[in-house]
Formats: sequence, structure tokens, C-alpha cells
Amino acid sequence: MKTQAYLAFDGNCQEALNFYADSLGAEIKNRQTYADKKIDVPASYRDRLQHAELKGKGVHFMAYDAAPDTPLTEGTKIHLSIDLNDKNEAKELYEKLSSSP
Repeated sequence: MKTQAYLAFDGNCQEALNFYADSLGAEIKNRQTYADKKIDVPASYRDRLQHAELKGKGVHFMAYDAAPDTPLTEGTKIHLSIDLNDKNEAKELYEKLSSSP
């Protein structure tokens, strides 16, 4: 069995993935916008991400910008846990992630 996180965003998915890609040394893969999928959404949503994945060494999760008909509740979108074996690596990553806007 494999469990995979899928993060929901409200228009800032690309910005968040850029931050996590840089912090975690991962790459954004399978990036698709709503325009790519030809889904019926308002024009303001066309450039938002309908699906993307972040992949790297020990990192793999999916993310998207929620469509207008998908309500998001602040604080309950998802929780992630990152396990590291090296204390210095954990401290460095914590400092990077703590600088999130």
C-alpha cells in the first residue's frame, strides 16, 4: 500500500510548488492547467493548476488549485510529515520551510 498526499490551494499552487521544489530539492512534474484540460471554469481560473506533482529524492506529492465549486476550509487542507535521519539536515530543512511567505 502507498499513501500519497494531495494538497489543495486557492490560486497559489504554482507559487507553493516552486517554494517546496526549491526547499526540498525536487522537481515539478505533470503540470496541467485548467486550460490544458478544457474544463468549464471562469477565465480567471484558466492559468491555475488543475494538477501537478512534486517529485524528488524521498518526496512525492500531488497538488492543485481548487475549482470554484470546490470549497476549501482554512486549516484543514492537509498535514504532511517529513522524516529525516540526519539532525543537521532536519534543522536546515526546518529553517527553509519556516521562511515560507
